[in-house]
Amino acid sequence: MEILALAEDLATATRLRTPIDAAGRDRLRSLLEVHAAKEEVGLYPLLIAQMGEHADTYSHLEEEHRDIARAIDAGCFEHHAFYALQRHIEEEEEILFSSALFWFDGDTWDDLEAVHRGLVSSPTDVG
Repeated sequence: MEILALAEDLATATRLRTPIDAAGRDRLRSLLEVHAAKEEVGLYPLLIAQMGEHADTYSHLEEEHRDIARAIDAGCFEHHAFYALQRHIEEEEEILFSSALFWFDGDTWDDLEAVHRGLVSSPTDVG
């Protein structure tokens, strides 16, 4: 996954105090912005609508998006931030997206696709 490869490069450069690849960092930020928007504007609201009282289970993921972005912007994205990003992605893939598979019907998936199409510039390697 491009996000993790870019994040690992950034974390390594930060940890070793070597020059950071600004283009790679900027690409990572761009991918993460689209990733977060797809979830926060599309997936989360639809899950909340479907799940009702169970929806708070995933509210921490939005804050994690902001924590990761802050670490990148502050120039302190080291191995702990990289591992947090890895864990965040694993949680989304194993739990959040599994919940969507359980709770969403065909119309809900269509609604999600419509939201994703409405977002500006949507790189392909984002969940």
